Amino acid sequence: GPALRLATGTTVDLGSLGDIESDEPFSVGAWVQVTDNVDGALLSRTEVAHGYRGWDLSMKGSRAQLQIISTWNQDALRVIARGAVSSEGWHHVFVTYDGSRKAKGVRIYYDGRPQGVYEEVDSLRGSIRTKTPLRLNRRSTGEGAGGEALHDIRFYRRALTTPEVQVLARRIEI
Repeated sequence: GPALRLATGTTVDLGSLGDIESDEPFSVGAWVQVTDNVDGALLSRTEVAHGYRGWDLSMKGSRAQLQIISTWNQDALRVIARGAVSSEGWHHVFVTYDGSRKAKGVRIYYDGRPQGVYEEVDSLRGSIRTKTPLRLNRRSTGEGAGGEALHDIRFYRRALTTPEVQVLARRIEI
């Protein structure tokens, strides 16, 4: 289908999309197809040269994570799903953030189902605004995840509800 598959080292620049501040709610995700144990950014507006400032939806050992960072790791959030995304087929991976600057304000969904999470870092206080554009498959530097495919990428300037995420994942009867 019309999915985007990016090789390691390849990125797509989406410009100013996702330009938010740490106290602003947002939701982001896509349909993804991943390889076993994929590691790296799926969608990132993170500036590595300035303490990793920004945010990213990434994979760590095939588990989705959301990082929201002013300065890593003293002024940041990192929330990681407990379970991995299967490498078989397509999966809707989506996260919501309520703007609270707290890890408890993050929800991670696979195929419309809320996931148990680890709140690994929970100390966000400062600004996350950066001039770095939103990128697919990579932070501002580095090789990126590689091997995954993305389709129907979405960004909202509010925290979607669970039923809204389920509609996007096509998991409820309409």
